[in-house]
Amino acid sequence: YSELEKQILSECVGCGICVSACPVLPMSNLSKVQAKDISEEVVGVLRGTCVSEDVIERAFACSRCGICIDICPKDLNVYDLQQALRCRIMSAGGRDLKFPNLLINGRIWDTNTIDEALVSIQAKPWDRPWVDEIPQNPKAVDTVLFLGCHNRRHVSTISTVVDILKSLQLEFVTVGGGNLCCGTPAQITGRLSDGDKQGSQLISALSRYKPREVIVICPACHYRMEKEISHFCNVPFAIRHVHTTIAERLHKASFVQELDRKVTFHDPCKLGRMSGDYESARTVLREIPGVSLVEMADNRKESMCCGGTAWLYNPDYAERLRKSAMRCAAETGADVLATACLFCHENFSKVSSEYSYEILDVLELLGEGMGVRHENKLKKYATYNNPEKVINEAGAYIDVSSYKRADLLQFLRVFFG
Repeated sequence: YSELEKQILSECVGCGICVSACPVLPMSNLSKVQAKDISEEVVGVLRGTCVSEDVIERAFACSRCGICIDICPKDLNVYDLQQALRCRIMSAGGRDLKFPNLLINGRIWDTNTIDEALVSIQAKPWDRPWVDEIPQNPKAVDTVLFLGCHNRRHVSTISTVVDILKSLQLEFVTVGGGNLCCGTPAQITGRLSDGDKQGSQLISALSRYKPREVIVICPACHYRMEKEISHFCNVPFAIRHVHTTIAERLHKASFVQELDRKVTFHDPCKLGRMSGDYESARTVLREIPGVSLVEMADNRKESMCCGGTAWLYNPDYAERLRKSAMRCAAETGADVLATACLFCHENFSKVSSEYSYEILDVLELLGEGMGVRHENKLKKYATYNNPEKVINEAGAYIDVSSYKRADLLQFLRVFFG
């Protein structure tokens, strides 16, 4: 990032094109400030001038959608500049940013603990289709499926993915996230050095399997590992998104039913616009019998962000982005809005009752067509609006977990509340 800052200082002409392209700034406190003036203030901060409120707003209004990556006429990476700018502001005490922890009866529940708790109400430890810890000297495998740190909570989707890949005759080992992380959360919150350290540790841990390829489910992991970690760490294996692998092996798929679904697809920022993969998910959808794919007006590189990390900085801005994307989906008349990112999936699902279509992951639809289905307990529990009922129904899972029913009851009252 220090080299990038030097490049910005020497080459940026302050044209403001990157500012004008941002979908968030028009709805922010900078809506009436000239784009050129904002750019000049940002460059001024790199030169050592005081950080203004406009610069702070510019840095923390970002949803990390990546629209600004390839737009600069001088080929400067404005997306990375945003990360460096936030880091500078936070280091100077200009703003603090952390992923929200829950404080319940004196106990702190961080994001990792929350994910583990949500897993514990859906599956017994020995039924998890992944390993949480990589042995020091595991048996070598050609392919590793890495879930990412956040996706463990979506047990049904993960189980579906694992079964689909097995049915497509792929041999692999599945590794959960938890303590293994690509470093994106640290990067988002301005802790760039911590993020790079976590990224290096992840590559080192996965390398113990001596894999030829690592398949990832999370688009953020895909972008981070392929486009960022590879710049400061040797990555001795190929990084592939799960949709790419499945699209290439669909000739091995056996379908058992037609779905009769009109489906529209939301391109996640990190997979589409930022990694250039617009077709693998669409290839999968088109091969599912009975699926009719209809495109949104804003698709591929024009796809609207689900709100991204603006949910952390400015929820009001994020809400407007989400509404734009979901309104665009509604205009297609589709029965299903298909997602390829579980973070997008969560954001859309939180308000799905306000729309006439269903929110499903692409791989859930594929699994349905292939006869591979796992009950989405997390989705079901969320509809109960009754934590006591969840605890009673999930009792057999909880009693063999590391959690007590009373603790989980208090947690669920807050989480689902």
